[in-house]
Amino acid sequence: MSKNKLLIYLSVIVIIAILMLLNINNKRKGETEYVNLASLALNLYDTSWIIGNSCESGCWNGLTPGKTSREDTITTIKSLSFVNNDNFYENESSLYFFCNPPMDKTGCGTLIFEGGLLEHIFLSPNYLIPMDQAVEILGIPDGYSCFPTDPGATGYELSIYYTKKQLILAYRENRKELLTWRKNVCDQITVEGKLPTGYPIEDVHFIYPYTIDEMTGSQPWVGFAE
Repeated sequence: MSKNKLLIYLSVIVIIAILMLLNINNKRKGETEYVNLASLALNLYDTSWIIGNSCESGCWNGLTPGKTSREDTITTIKSLSFVNNDNFYENESSLYFFCNPPMDKTGCGTLIFEGGLLEHIFLSPNYLIPMDQAVEILGIPDGYSCFPTDPGATGYELSIYYTKKQLILAYRENRKELLTWRKNVCDQITVEGKLPTGYPIEDVHFIYPYTIDEMTGSQPWVGFAE
């Protein structure tokens, strides 16, 4: 075998290997398995947004956007078992908090303040839970939206809304990480408006009261595809 043919052969093998790895990654994106939430250690994982939350709608661990003061918010955050009290980043308008070791490099969430009050709660679950499992637990949402996150459509966001709970659950997709011929998450929504299953929740938002028509590209809830 000539040197040129050998190089071509090796290049083809490398390309095939890369494509196989990308395909495995793409498959996993839409096949997140159900998680046993009761088995997660409370000092490492926050499950209160989906189970065991005893406070009113629109509230997370006693914190309510538009009502809770900045001082009370910070006191509450520092008391939570899964939060690393040695790792905070705070400025005038926000507070970033991190998970306990060994996950202390993972940001657990961000709090946004305005006028001395808590305005938004952004949580980043450090475990994989598919949207369809969350809906089974939380109940039927009011609606959903799916849209490109930039003019070049290199990313997409799928969100589902609970207006009374003041809750938004979101999955974000970067097309640069996916095979170009794979459908993006928005294109996988059926003509009836049913969402694909198995996509993980990457962001949990508690915000001020809102109505469904305030949400970008909001659509009525139909359900998940079989």
